[in-house]
Amino acid sequence: MARPSLSSIPRRARLPVALLTIATLFALFALLDTGSPDTGPDPAELGGPTQRQLERAAARLEVPGLYVAPQVPLSRLDGDAFDTLRDEARKHEAPLRIAVLPGSAAREATVETLATNLHDLVGEDGIYLVLVDRAGKADVAGFQWTDDRPYYAVEQAVTAAESCCAQDYPKLIGQMIEDSADTKPRPWMTALVVLITGALAVAAALAGYGWWRRQRQERMDSDALALLRPELGDELASIEQRLQGFPAGAAKGNDRLGHRHQHARVIVQEARTRFEEMRTLGEADAVVALIADFRFQVVAIEALRQGRAAPERQPPCLIDPRHGPSSELRAYAPDDLAADSKAVVLVCHQCADVLDRGQRPMPRRLPTAHGGWAPYWAAGRIGEVYVNGYRVAVPFLGNPPLGDPEGVGTNGRPTSPTGMTD
Repeated sequence: MARPSLSSIPRRARLPVALLTIATLFALFALLDTGSPDTGPDPAELGGPTQRQLERAAARLEVPGLYVAPQVPLSRLDGDAFDTLRDEARKHEAPLRIAVLPGSAAREATVETLATNLHDLVGEDGIYLVLVDRAGKADVAGFQWTDDRPYYAVEQAVTAAESCCAQDYPKLIGQMIEDSADTKPRPWMTALVVLITGALAVAAALAGYGWWRRQRQERMDSDALALLRPELGDELASIEQRLQGFPAGAAKGNDRLGHRHQHARVIVQEARTRFEEMRTLGEADAVVALIADFRFQVVAIEALRQGRAAPERQPPCLIDPRHGPSSELRAYAPDDLAADSKAVVLVCHQCADVLDRGQRPMPRRLPTAHGGWAPYWAAGRIGEVYVNGYRVAVPFLGNPPLGDPEGVGTNGRPTSPTGMTD
């Protein structure tokens, strides 16, 4: 049975699960944390430009509304938007004061402290929202000071608005004005029971959907896996045999060579485990990636044995990845493309020598769902397992100039599924 992991959740279900979890947590906090208004930290002693900025804002906000510092570019909040938002702020049930300050105002204090100091300077209860302009992206804080209900969901309004539209100031401020009008409800057990029950029902439905998707994917991939499994099994047996050829006790050293040997053993064990447990083609990708990782480790081990530094990781040989990491750039076109369709690709020494002699190296071939065999890049979904696992984008669609590495997919270097670095 496969080990449970985040990757076992169907992709379409991950976002609903995440949203459900976040919404549930926020809802629980909203229900349970309603005993007081959202107040900020204690005021701090500020000086210089920051203090002067706050004093000007406080003077303009003696009457609730909206203040925008002159240093904030007009493009952030033009005149029409300013008038509209100021009028909306003044219609709020609670006294609402909003200050938009330049980024220089936050050099000596956090935006939360600025909001607290602004309230201290004005000296009136109400809701205070401070927006600091950081090169077109807002940093926002908001709190409510009052001794009487209703308490408003100010912090929740700030968080929601900042996450949705931090770069659109009119929309951001309008969203905060609208959401901060929501009063914080009083917790009652009935609402909590309904919330938890609904969350469990949705979670159960998502889990059922995920199980159904998993079963469906296994049925769809079963025929392709039956063709792929022998090929992948042969490659796995090959690297296991190579592992047995390592010197006895090689993995026991504390030097780089010993760590490389240990890493290689872990890779093979993980590849075997995943191979035995794979039920979908997506799971086969990881097995291919591990096999490619082992082949690179063999090259690195050989270099260390000879007293050289381990080489930089390269994608496997494009023509036949079983040859191990690539090392040469050569012009190449597969048999089914014209000679003038050649692209510069990364190949191993062996394939480079064949190409230099004017011959065509034999590509890695795989069985196809329609019968017969084809190069792995043309073997349909089975071949995609190798392309995905090797992290190589086969560059037969372009025709870059010789020596241009940008056309060979070197940015797609493989990473170890074991999480170990080179």
